Amino acid sequence: MARTLMVGCSFLSRLQARYSGDMGINAAKYHVLASPGSGNQAIAARTQYQLAQENYNHVVVLWSGVNRIDFPVSEELQRTQHNNPEGDWVASCNIGRMAWYHSGGFLGTGVFGAVPEPVQIFMRAQYLGSQPNSRYLSELTLSSIINLQSLLQARNISYQMAFIYNTQHGDVGRQQEHAHGLLDRDSPLDRLVDWTKFNMDSNPYEWAQRRSQLENDNYHPTRNAMIEWFREHMHIDMTQ
Repeated sequence: MARTLMVGCSFLSRLQARYSGDMGINAAKYHVLASPGSGNQAIAARTQYQLAQENYNHVVVLWSGVNRIDFPVSEELQRTQHNNPEGDWVASCNIGRMAWYHSGGFLGTGVFGAVPEPVQIFMRAQYLGSQPNSRYLSELTLSSIINLQSLLQARNISYQMAFIYNTQHGDVGRQQEHAHGLLDRDSPLDRLVDWTKFNMDSNPYEWAQRRSQLENDNYHPTRNAMIEWFREHMHIDMTQ
């Protein structure tokens, strides 16, 4: 059976088994890896690591917010931290021997809870302390895309990509700005991205919002909405 790898943030996590919905997915065919709060550096790293371990016929990457940021440390440093206090959530994921801490979407900033001090210093300076929508943040995302596309092309693996939101306006000035952000298309790195692999005409956040198919947090599309968006706009029927 042909297998498809799908990687992203909490939007894609709605396709995992713990979320309820009327529509099931073919889990044997579609392998979903998602880390809530993830930025694009961690999404690229997770995709690369998974491709080093298993073979896939197709890869789908749903990129997250440009204004999000990730910071990797060793598992050894991660283990020096005490367990999280009850109710305290830290946005992170483990990829190989690396622990990636995420600035998060609407939860987490990387500066509280069981987060190593070097991560907190970095997050205060480069996430809380930097200008949103900066070229620095855009070029982190563009570099992640370029590196992953180069690997996929070298391995001759077909792939599709999209963002969870509209990067042309980035929800600047809105509540979602810190979790989304404007993509600076004037960067020289923009020319190295193969934009023909992207669906830039639609995104699951606005698509579900227009159809009143967001969850109670008024941010994440429901599980069914994500499945329908992939079928309608990425031509991927995950139920088959």
